[in-house]
Amino acid sequence: MQPKAEKFTDNAWSSIISAQDNAQTRRHQNVETEHLFIALINKDKLCIKALTKAGASIKELNNKSEGFLSEQPTLTSFPEALYVGKSLSKTLDEADSIKESYEDSFISSEHLLLAISNDDRFGKQLLNKENLDRSKLRSIIDKLKGKNKITSQNTELIWESLSKFGRDLTLEAQEGKLATFGIVPTDAN
Repeated sequence: MQPKAEKFTDNAWSSIISAQDNAQTRRHQNVETEHLFIALINKDKLCIKALTKAGASIKELNNKSEGFLSEQPTLTSFPEALYVGKSLSKTLDEADSIKESYEDSFISSEHLLLAISNDDRFGKQLLNKENLDRSKLRSIIDKLKGKNKITSQNTELIWESLSKFGRDLTLEAQEGKLATFGIVPTDAN
């Protein structure tokens, strides 16, 4: 898939732009999955939260990703053009499929993270070293996302505002965190 801004949420698109910048700075000809992963773990709060809840160390993931990137071939000068690498193209296609499975309207950061967890070149190996697998990550993302659908390009911003300034009373009730007050029904007999 050739990435186009109109297919992504603002946060996901921002990570793709950061991945391109990362590849350019490192003098890599192709933008690959590892460039995108580093962008996600450095910028995206939902991805960071999901990985942290899964027991991963963001610092360790970053260090291992940086190590992997440093082993990749570089050009002698900055590339005039960047290309979407084969693994990133497959990852973007998979993220689009994940978006469809959630019945969302745009590809979001969590779709990208789940797709990276299935990337044979980089993501799957890295996350397996941290004892993370796709099903564990998906379960955590499902809990974080709840039944919310991604219906606009700024959905993540809306969720962030709600989580910062609002309360999920349904979740708190399910977790037994709400005190019950008020009228207690009695037997009318």
